[in-house]
Amino acid sequence: LENYKPLADHNVLQFVDEDRTIMPGVRVRRTGGHTMHHQMVLIESAGKTAVFVADLLPTAAHLPEVWVMGYDLFPLDTLNFKRAFLREAIEREYLIIFEHDPTIAAGYIRERDGKRYVEPVA
Repeated sequence: LENYKPLADHNVLQFVDEDRTIMPGVRVRRTGGHTMHHQMVLIESAGKTAVFVADLLPTAAHLPEVWVMGYDLFPLDTLNFKRAFLREAIEREYLIIFEHDPTIAAGYIRERDGKRYVEPVA
């Protein structure tokens, strides 16, 4: 906390414990799972939404619902949030930004014949 205190003292840092709009078109949503306060960032513009999912879905390889990271502190929370979020991402056509994927930086989650896959963006 001592590393963040100067930022908080100068009013350039704000801790967020729940879903919140940071500014018009940018909001954070608490996912839990990876850590107790893990969040993702949603960026909305012109009727479209991009989501920086962070460690909820670190790579496209983590697309299967049960594939969570071995070091998630609350893996059942990750699983439950991820299950609901994947359906939402498909239905609302979110552009997903992957934090750790070495080949797919971003893409859309699609479903065909009961199988999910990532359609990368160029």
